[in-house]
Amino acid sequence: MGEKKYLVADVTEKLNIPLYMLKYYEDALSISIPRNERGMRYYRRQEIELFRSVINLQKKGFELGAIKLVLDDIHRIEK
Repeated sequence: MGEKKYLVADVTEKLNIPLYMLKYYEDALSISIPRNERGMRYYRRQEIELFRSVINLQKKGFELGAIKLVLDDIHRIEK
């Protein structure tokens, strides 16, 4: 059995944020979200945890621009 996949509504409920905010984070931070065979976005635990970290960093006063720089560095290191 594969990893659990969550739909947009599930993620917004888990993170307690509106749909537009989730989409905003995806766009502003250039986060690539996988899609199923019907083209619908789905989220794995790793994406949910990433968004949770972003939200926590924002609550601590970090701006999205700074968060994006950190995410870009992480992606560069992973490659």
